[in-house]
Amino acid sequence: MTSVNVPSKKKSKKKANLNTNTATEKCSSDGNIFCCLELIMTEFLKASKSENSNENKAEKRLLNKSLLTFLQKKLTFGLYKRVLVSVTDVISCLEAPLQLSDFLFNSFKMGGSVSLLSLNGIFILMDKHNLNYPDFYKKLYSLLDPAIFHFKYRANFFSNLNLFLSSKYLPAYMLAAFIKRLARISLYAPTHALVPTIPTIYNLINRQNACKVLINRTEGQTEFTSDPYLPDEVEPDKCCALESSLWELRALQTHYCPKVAVDSRKVNQLKKSQKDLSGILETTTDDVFANEIERGEKLKEIPVNQSCPSGILTKQDMKYSFWRVE
Repeated sequence: MTSVNVPSKKKSKKKANLNTNTATEKCSSDGNIFCCLELIMTEFLKASKSENSNENKAEKRLLNKSLLTFLQKKLTFGLYKRVLVSVTDVISCLEAPLQLSDFLFNSFKMGGSVSLLSLNGIFILMDKHNLNYPDFYKKLYSLLDPAIFHFKYRANFFSNLNLFLSSKYLPAYMLAAFIKRLARISLYAPTHALVPTIPTIYNLINRQNACKVLINRTEGQTEFTSDPYLPDEVEPDKCCALESSLWELRALQTHYCPKVAVDSRKVNQLKKSQKDLSGILETTTDDVFANEIERGEKLKEIPVNQSCPSGILTKQDMKYSFWRVE
């Protein structure tokens, strides 16, 4: 009988780690960024499932080194955004997560969709790893622009925005600035983007009683010759949002889309509960159109006039103003 030497379990693990390290170095030297990204995500899964503390540390160290080496490569724009989407899942398994701060800060300064995608990673470093970034909310405020409604990652941004502004320790002026800015850019938003935006405003107003003054001012307080809010001010504490009112939502109450008009009126009757945004963040134009078609099918009679006309011209019409006698 031929004897077979079976390698021990410990040896096998060591060999696997060595092969992985060699493969990582090969990916880095060859510049095969797609292979390297796939390898990084594979190591992330291994590190998260590992029960051996020593092996876990080794995997985290390897993942940390691989990711930093990978980020030094010149990435295509599409791959760059793909990394930003994936990096939030990897942060918790890195040996030194704060080493990603420079990459995320530089991404945040790029503007556009890249800035949106970097927000979550920066917030995780602030919340879980004590990163000090005092200008975070100022930068977040600057991203609230009408163009945001047309970004591919709009749903992801509004989900994160709801999370970032959930702290009870945010000052009222800060929350009011975001509420007012959202209401203002809503006037320029397409209909499908208003479906999640208005409930977001609803949730933010509900989080601090001090912000309810934006919709509950007395008659004397609402007699403005002009809106005190300064839309071009980049500092949330200097934009005078708390001195203003949400007249923008009053304007949206006459929106041509019934869904938007109804949602805007609900802000006048606030409840203590928070609205769930998970089912409406991905709303598209097709969704809005389909809902209106379904709503129209339920109506027995479709109104085409406010009151039933008695003729072509009413008594109030100037019947002879269309004629001239010479």
